[in-house]
Amino acid sequence: MSKQYIESLESVFNETSPPSPESLKSLMDETIHFFQEIKSKIESHDPTIQEGAFQEMILMRHSLEQKMKTFCARVGIDPSQMKNFTQNLSPTEWSSLEETKDKLKSLNDIHIK
Repeated sequence: MSKQYIESLESVFNETSPPSPESLKSLMDETIHFFQEIKSKIESHDPTIQEGAFQEMILMRHSLEQKMKTFCARVGIDPSQMKNFTQNLSPTEWSSLEETKDKLKSLNDIHIK
């Protein structure tokens, strides 16, 4: 994973209050960029590059799970309660979330060669 992406994760999840919509949007954009790079690596003809991409995805997942647990403990909620935050999103935040969701769907078409 890129150092900049890890630093972004750190800054968002080390906050003691819920992250701002702007910081979440930035993190979502960086996450999409990360997955675009992973997709490119997985589509490589080089098995070593493909394996590296899978390892990066595993590290990212582990890192996100740990950050989320830490964040939830800091703000005093259970990870399963995170979905409740979506009930209070503004129309602008919903639009941003839908845009990100569409971008992630476009990355779903990964073919390993």
